[in-house]
Amino acid sequence: GSEVDRDEGRLLDEARTVPMFSDRRLLWVRNASGQKALADDVKALTTEPPRDAIILIEAGDLKKGVGLRAIVEAADIAMALPCYADEARDIDTVIDDELRKAGMSMTLEARQALRRNLGGDRLASRGEIEKLVLYAHGRSEIGLDDVKATSGDVSGLSFDDAVDALLEGKVGDFDIAFTRHCQSGG
Repeated sequence: GSEVDRDEGRLLDEARTVPMFSDRRLLWVRNASGQKALADDVKALTTEPPRDAIILIEAGDLKKGVGLRAIVEAADIAMALPCYADEARDIDTVIDDELRKAGMSMTLEARQALRRNLGGDRLASRGEIEKLVLYAHGRSEIGLDDVKATSGDVSGLSFDDAVDALLEGKVGDFDIAFTRHCQSGG
């Protein structure tokens, strides 16, 4: 984000550059926020969209109706997709739901260890918890050793699947991968 802002017009230049090795290019701007030069470039690109480029801009929490977000939301050829990460209490709710369904409880140490391995992707987190519950089947309480034996780290999921689907024009796959990325806090 700041690199694009320091070099005014850079996003415009990159978006209008003809791709050398493929039909289309992905321009991915990270850490965008309220940079004026970036907002100006995006506004220009929404009025004259590039034919050979897809532009993906990641930003933190942007206020509704202000700057970059307002420009993107007003454009017919762009979209703003808010992503809200699960918080610790949301992960605890998923853990509690799965334990309640299985009629089990969990020690505090086990819960803390499990929570460290779970991320914002509810589907992956739920899968890890279900695996743990199956492993401890027949017992009333899950302990730290159970978590260590079964739980993998699903806290950092990749955004590559979403980008690949987008570039390949697979809208359904993009929607699924991007939703998972957003739910994981990306």
